[in-house]
Amino acid sequence: MTFDSAKDAANLAKHGFSLLDALGFEWETAVLWPDKRRDYCEPRMVALGYIGLRVMSVVFVDRPPEHPTERRIISLR
Repeated sequence: MTFDSAKDAANLAKHGFSLLDALGFEWETAVLWPDKRRDYCEPRMVALGYIGLRVMSVVFVDRPPEHPTERRIISLR
């Protein structure tokens, strides 16, 4: 899991969560769908799931899309 440190600071200030908190996200039970609000030049995904007892939304990109080896976290709220 990777993320941009400036994006992490902005997410923490705006939503009160570090992108590092996504390490506790329960991916196995999450609901995922493509983020098609605009063209992001790569397939962006949204996941709704739990961190502990809290329901959270994570926006992320798997890179490379064909055979992902990296998950880049964009937003956590």
